[in-house]
Amino acid sequence: MNWSPIRWCLCGLLAVTVAYGGSPAGIAETGETELPTANPGQVPGLPHLPPVTPVPPNSPGVQDFQNLPPLLAPVLPEENPLATPTTPAEVEIKTDQALSLPQALALAAQTNRNLQAARAQIDAARAGLRQAQAALFPTLDFQSNFQRTESAQSEISARLAPPGAAVNEGASLTWDGVLRLNYNIYTGGQRGARIQQAQEQLRQAILNAVQVAQELQLNVSNAYYDLQDADAQVTIGQSAVRNAEVSLRDAQAQLRAGVGTQFAVLQAQVQLANAQQQLVNAQRNRAVAQRNLVQILSLGNQVTVTAADPIETAGQWTIPLEESIILGWQQRPELMVQLSQRRFQQAQRELALAGIRPNLSLFARTDYLRFYESPTGLDKGGFGQGYVFGLQLSFTLFDGGAAFAGARQAEANIAVADINYANARNQVRFQVEQALSDLRANETNIKTAALALEQANESLRLARLRFQAGVGTQTDVINQENALTQAQGNLVNAVLGYNRALAALQRAVGNPPFHFGRQPAPPSP
Repeated sequence: MNWSPIRWCLCGLLAVTVAYGGSPAGIAETGETELPTANPGQVPGLPHLPPVTPVPPNSPGVQDFQNLPPLLAPVLPEENPLATPTTPAEVEIKTDQALSLPQALALAAQTNRNLQAARAQIDAARAGLRQAQAALFPTLDFQSNFQRTESAQSEISARLAPPGAAVNEGASLTWDGVLRLNYNIYTGGQRGARIQQAQEQLRQAILNAVQVAQELQLNVSNAYYDLQDADAQVTIGQSAVRNAEVSLRDAQAQLRAGVGTQFAVLQAQVQLANAQQQLVNAQRNRAVAQRNLVQILSLGNQVTVTAADPIETAGQWTIPLEESIILGWQQRPELMVQLSQRRFQQAQRELALAGIRPNLSLFARTDYLRFYESPTGLDKGGFGQGYVFGLQLSFTLFDGGAAFAGARQAEANIAVADINYANARNQVRFQVEQALSDLRANETNIKTAALALEQANESLRLARLRFQAGVGTQTDVINQENALTQAQGNLVNAVLGYNRALAALQRAVGNPPFHFGRQPAPPSP
């Protein structure tokens, strides 16, 4: 077999690739976006969030993810997301797991289905980038046939031929093969634009995963605070029931002693019934909050959770408002998505214009033919080989204006991305300002509510002593019981409102997800 034509074609392809950058992966076409030279699947310029600076270890709310106690195995969900229970026993609650907020966040990072889907989308986008980068390399294909042929026309001609005439009668057995090599030297910008779009799709998939993780952290924190709130309301409701029972006993004792009235007893009974109803509603709300947290964490079907952390402030925010706004603009993935979408549309414009640009490709083909049997005696020749190679230039002279229309469409989409970026930037500022305002307001409310709780406890004690001494009324006691219940609820709402505002502020500035209890360093001037 003579391989010289194939070697010549391969050498020519190598010379062309060296002239354009040393390797197919290094080719950069005029008018195209710069192509990556790194490993396939890697995107240059992916967003790297700034490092975070931990607050001092003794600061309130700071937790260490590295020293978490082991989680129970039944807490984790089924490995197969398609596994659906079919019997009541499979959904019966059998595990009551107490979780701290860091444990809940650590579980969410492992088990949340939305986050798992976002990771799968990154894998799909990375595969799409590798598929687009395949256009940087030549294609080589081979086709072969092995066939036995017997022509009906030859058989009829042999029958009709006069005696002694030479005829081609019989079957032929042949093998043929074709080896083709093709490489697009210049595609008018199409190849580079497609790779750029695949890069931006991967970048957007990563940014989307960051958004999902940050939003998940906020949702888990809020759900955990809701559960703490529900637990506190149950505790407050139980305290209100106990206070109402004490008041009822005092009223009944005074009635038996002849110094009380039936009206005071009825008032105490109504107060107790109202407190019991509020307790039942609080218990219902706690059950709902438990199931909501389990649903967000995507835990097993036989698990419920309780809050293990006490209700206290989760930390402090020391970065000024102006620096917090700048930090949000620097770190929020929503802004980076709009910039990536802008680059995607720029590549789309290049892709549209590539339709009216010239295309240059290198091709080489060699074919083989082998006769094993032939009625004409060609099998005596044995083996044959041919080849062809060259360059092909194509150019669309007129496409009806489709290329320029596509380019104008991409330019309009670029303008849309610019507007969306400005809207997102304004939204980020509003979210930072709102969260910081809520944080400062609740910080003040905590001090006020704590003082009011002390005063409500003392007022109830004095009202009860006055009633027992016969110089006060049952109404005074009931009013102070209600005031104490309200003061307890106000303090819980202020502390949890502060924690929710802190979580919202961390989300607003684009903190790296699952870094609870930490805050970023101020931006460099």
